[in-house]
Amino acid sequence: MKKSILTATFAVACILLFSSLTYNAAHGKSDNVGKVMFSVPIAPKSTIITKERDVYKYLKKGYQIQNAWYNSNTYENSFVVVKY
Repeated sequence: MKKSILTATFAVACILLFSSLTYNAAHGKSDNVGKVMFSVPIAPKSTIITKERDVYKYLKKGYQIQNAWYNSNTYENSFVVVKY
């Protein structure tokens, strides 16, 4: 019984410690407002510009959509897909 109480106390202490660290890290990186900032790796392994008909092929291979736009002259959607 003492071992399970000790384990539960240790788990709660670890959760509190790690949540405090992540909040302080987010607080420090966001101009003291407390918002969470996301960081993206600088150099992706592969970057491809593709049309809408081919984007699903790249998503199945593990690529992520980084940017998308609509060309009103050709009525097509274009995507920038990257793999990190």
